[in-house]
Amino acid sequence: RASGCLLALVDHCMASTDSNCNCGFAAIRPPGHHASEEKACGFCMFNNVAVAARHAQKEHGLNNIAILDWDVHHGNGTNDIFAKDKSVFFCSLHRYD
Repeated sequence: RASGCLLALVDHCMASTDSNCNCGFAAIRPPGHHASEEKACGFCMFNNVAVAARHAQKEHGLNNIAILDWDVHHGNGTNDIFAKDKSVFFCSLHRYD
C-alpha cells in the first residue's frame, strides 16, 4: 500500500492543473529506505520512494528527482540505488551515533 500511495500521489500531482498542487508529501510506513534493488532489509520489502521516483521519470517524463529522507536511520537502500544516477539527488538526514 505504501508504494501504491506514492504512485497515486505522483500521478495526482503530475495530472493536476491546479497550480497549488505541484508537490506532495506522503507520511507512509514503512518508508522502504533500507530495501535495495535486490533484497529486503530492515523490515523494508520495497523501496517505496525509489519506485515512485522511477515512476515519475518513466511515466511523467521528469528528468531530475530530489529525495529527502528524514528518519532516525540512514536510507542506505535508497542511497545505494541512486548512488551512480545523476538524475536523482538523494539527501538523508538521520541520527549519527
